[in-house]
Amino acid sequence: MKRLALLVLVALTAYTPAQVARWMELHQLDPATAQQVSDAYLAEKAAMTTGRPCPEWFDLALEVGWEPDQWPTMARVMHAESMCVEDAYNGSGATGLMQVMPAWADDCGGTASELFDAAFNLACALHVHDVSGWGAWSTY
Repeated sequence: MKRLALLVLVALTAYTPAQVARWMELHQLDPATAQQVSDAYLAEKAAMTTGRPCPEWFDLALEVGWEPDQWPTMARVMHAESMCVEDAYNGSGATGLMQVMPAWADDCGGTASELFDAAFNLACALHVHDVSGWGAWSTY
């Protein structure tokens, strides 16, 4: 049971289901334990996303590096900025899910048009957050 508790802790601290599955495969966990860990992850995901906007972007946000404890704020900002629409665009130039300004795209290793891609937008938004904090979004 101690091992299961450790696995659940690992699974719930910013790892995507695919990463957890790969970790369990590498450690040759039995299917029953793997299922328990998977169920625990899905229960935690439900707790984190239920009643919050944009739940469809939760896994991708974790995959690009956002932390689970950032999700509640991120989901509210994303909803206020784009209504959870991947190809949202504002006349100011703000683009995508998190309405990242095009000037950030180069800083994030891409182009302004790539900000319409959800994964790139969320990754670039994480960079913006790391540099400027939540204050980078006027809706925060």
